[in-house]
Amino acid sequence: MLDLSNNRLYGKIPIGTQLQSFNTSYFEGNSNLCGEPLDNKCPGEEPSKHQVPTTDAGDDNSIFLEAFYMSMGIGFFTSFIH
Repeated sequence: MLDLSNNRLYGKIPIGTQLQSFNTSYFEGNSNLCGEPLDNKCPGEEPSKHQVPTTDAGDDNSIFLEAFYMSMGIGFFTSFIH
């Protein structure tokens, strides 16, 4: 078994089935590690209480672009008919 303890590792543990299945003792001595399976939360994982709410403006833009490209395709196709 791979033992990663006391190696001065830091950062978020990559997400996947391999490392998340390790016992937390395999990561001991690496106080700067965060993420599953450890109890240490990585910075930015917990939502801030002062976040600005997002809007759905992107949906309006995507509908516009879809209609725009459809009209371009129809115009291109009809130019060959005439």
